Amino acid sequence: MIAFDIRTSLLATILLVALGCFAPATFAETETESDEKNKFSILVGVTSETRRDKGPTLGLEYERRLDAVLGVGLLAEHVFGDLDFSILAVPLFFHTGRWKFLIAPGVEDSDLGTEFLLRIGGDYGFEVGRWEIAPGIDVDFVDGEVVPVIGVAIGRDF
Repeated sequence: MIAFDIRTSLLATILLVALGCFAPATFAETETESDEKNKFSILVGVTSETRRDKGPTLGLEYERRLDAVLGVGLLAEHVFGDLDFSILAVPLFFHTGRWKFLIAPGVEDSDLGTEFLLRIGGDYGFEVGRWEIAPGIDVDFVDGEVVPVIGVAIGRDF
């Protein structure tokens, strides 16, 4: 129970910090797209049956664009179910048009222990005003298993 409380506190802290960074952009003057180097997204999805019991997944993603093609960021997710899993990764993003691909080394923490993971994935972003809706597929390689994650990211540049 203590581990769950720590993971929940960590996820809540990350959410508050991300919202603190995101909220000022909502009230700031409109910037040109070339000035918008940051993106914050909320992820909603489902993780496969194999390792994480087809659990509902909720996460946060932050990206800092380095140029038109590359970005780096932070990814935090929590998978709910019989066993709770938390994922923390540092993605490297590759952009080509509306497509975004990522490779992200990180860790998976659960009641079973902490394991190294590597996430590879991609999504396609649809613009809706200043927001982006991006359905995507990721695959986590962790402890010799392949774990697909399907979801939608809703994000905004700032």
